Amino acid sequence: MDVTRNADPHHCSVCRKHAVSVCKACKGTPDGMGGITAVYYCGATCQKRDWEAQHKHDCKAAKERHMNANIREVSLRVKNERLMLVGLPQKSQPIAPSAQHVVFRITLPSEECYAIDLTASQYGWHGPATLSWDTFVTERLDTIDNECGLGETKHALRGDIDANDLVRKQHQSVLDCVKKGFDHNLRVWQQQNMPLKAFSRCSEEEFKINQALLLTFMYKKISEICAKIDRKHEAETLSAWSN
Repeated sequence: MDVTRNADPHHCSVCRKHAVSVCKACKGTPDGMGGITAVYYCGATCQKRDWEAQHKHDCKAAKERHMNANIREVSLRVKNERLMLVGLPQKSQPIAPSAQHVVFRITLPSEECYAIDLTASQYGWHGPATLSWDTFVTERLDTIDNECGLGETKHALRGDIDANDLVRKQHQSVLDCVKKGFDHNLRVWQQQNMPLKAFSRCSEEEFKINQALLLTFMYKKISEICAKIDRKHEAETLSAWSN
């Protein structure tokens, strides 16, 4: 029930007057709807009234969202497959698209259950990445293929990469080249246009224009880097197969 002083012009959660404090016990915890919790008060009277009426339970649930959660990786098929990513290696037949999609299912000690869907936009879903599991099942889930503990998929893929020396080297070269190219081209853009710190001094219209210019420039340069890497790796792979 502790509070911290707050100078921001928020409204009291009880009387809607100007608030000067916030419940620090649950401040910053996930609210279950894609945002974070912040409950403000004008003073001790409203805080006590809210605590006894409702916030005692809400505060406990908010803190439980922040700790001791059981997180599972769920591989599944979605209902909306209108936007699929299809691999098309050079000089070969297209790879059959996979409808497998991975989300995180989080079960709290309170038995509240949520889905974190970080790549939902590829299927046409936009909005908060976090939603209740029941909502996810109703709106998006078709069938579940597999589920495992947090990080197990990454470890399995990492093991496959480490077991293949060529793939491991190629994987590391991609990381190194993209990072080096990103840093270099970002410096180039700033030299030719404006430093990033100057963005904060732009008007809203100028900010949007410069943001679009920067993103277009970086997308073009990173695409060129990735194309060069692909050609290099294709030659390495063909050479390894011929030997």
